Amino acid sequence: MPRRAPKPATPPDPRAALFAASRELLVLALLADGKVHAYGLSCKMEQTAGFKVPPGTLYPLLARLEKQGTVRSTLKNPGQGRASRREVELTAAGRAELRRQAAAWHAYLARLQGAVLPAVRVMAAREK
Repeated sequence: MPRRAPKPATPPDPRAALFAASRELLVLALLADGKVHAYGLSCKMEQTAGFKVPPGTLYPLLARLEKQGTVRSTLKNPGQGRASRREVELTAAGRAELRRQAAAWHAYLARLQGAVLPAVRVMAAREK
């Protein structure tokens, strides 16, 4: 039986890689307004970035941030017959880290724009 040619690979969505690289910064930024329960944070991340954040991604990230001291979480309604919710908030160290990461992200994006946008303009001019 003849082998079928493999389907051409679909190029990955470049936004997914950007989202993965900026997930921590996004969590810190979304917590800047105050406490949010983890599920609400997941919903805010999806609304903001356009990507669903599975619990297997979000909860380990929150645990790592808590271990670093940038966020603090508390369990609301434990053992009261209702589902418990984990509320997460920034610490002082988290606010400092948000400022540091935001400045680094802004500088990086500015450098990328300085290279990417002129290249796109050159290509567009050549294609006319």
